[in-house]
Amino acid sequence: MRVAIPHMGNIYIPFETMFRQLNVDFVIQPPCNQRTMNLGVKYSPEGLCVPYKLTLGSLIEAAEMGADTLLMPIGYGICRLGYYSRMHDLVLHELGFNIKMLTMRVSDQKLVGILKLIKHLANDAPWTKIISVFRFGLAKLNTLDKLEKQVHKIRPLEQFSG
Repeated sequence: MRVAIPHMGNIYIPFETMFRQLNVDFVIQPPCNQRTMNLGVKYSPEGLCVPYKLTLGSLIEAAEMGADTLLMPIGYGICRLGYYSRMHDLVLHELGFNIKMLTMRVSDQKLVGILKLIKHLANDAPWTKIISVFRFGLAKLNTLDKLEKQVHKIRPLEQFSG
């Protein structure tokens, strides 16, 4: 099993950490770029938003790199992204990719659902290991968030426009 998530900022870093520690093969596709967008635009139904297209392009790139298990967040409150997994799954299968789309119910199950999904992907590793790895991944995510906030504070800004 080769697992991937859509490339969304730095969220791949804690996922990579968790899955590597659990001996799950985790695919990291390149950051979203023009090719990602072109793939998404080419295979998206007309009229869908840019996040849908970028996410689809990112999942196509992951499948091209050999990912066969794709994780997508779903649920209420995360814009329409939570509804896209079914459409992405259909498009990827129409393109000939033999993938399995797994969803993380962010709104309904919260932590328990995510931990159960990680346990499933990690071949039923012990709960102590799952929780330990998850806590480390969460700490990494929090550190990344703090660093990003600092970067935004100290990044040079133009004093006068032009």
